[in-house]
This record gives sequence, structure tokens and C-alpha cells, in this order.
Amino acid sequence: MDKYQMDNKIYVGQQLARLPHQHRDAALTKYTQAIKDGYQAMVVGGMAPQMAETRSVAAANTRLGDYVDARLKTLGGAVYSPPQMR
Repeated sequence: MDKYQMDNKIYVGQQLARLPHQHRDAALTKYTQAIKDGYQAMVVGGMAPQMAETRSVAAANTRLGDYVDARLKTLGGAVYSPPQMR
């Protein structure tokens, strides 16, 4: 596992841990679906599979962060930024 994958795993874990327990499954479902949809769209568009995977994960990280921030808006939780692609 490379550094980006480790950073990504840590980021997703942090985001899910910030949510109340009843919202974690929905967030994880949305996250995995965003990765699948993004990957499929990019590969169909002609992008190399490995690049499509990296970019779809990066986009899903952003969507997960937005989802968690929206859920926690009234709770005043800390905001984390997703790991950056290199």
C-alpha cells in the first residue's frame, strides 16, 4: 500500500468517525458508489484504468467530506481536507 492509499484510508476513517453511528452506513454507501460511478465514467471516456481509479477516489473523498460536513454543520465539528494526489 503506497502513501496515498494509506492517507486515503486514514482520511475515510476520520470522516466516518466524525459522524453519528446511524449515518455511517449511508456515508460509506455513498462513498463507494461515487468511486464506482466515477471510475466507470472515466474509463468509458477513454482514461487509463489506474488513473481513473485514482481520480475517482479523489473525487469520492471530496464528496464524502462534503457529506460529512453537511451532516455535522449544526454540531460544529472540525473540517478535514482530503489527501492530495501527487
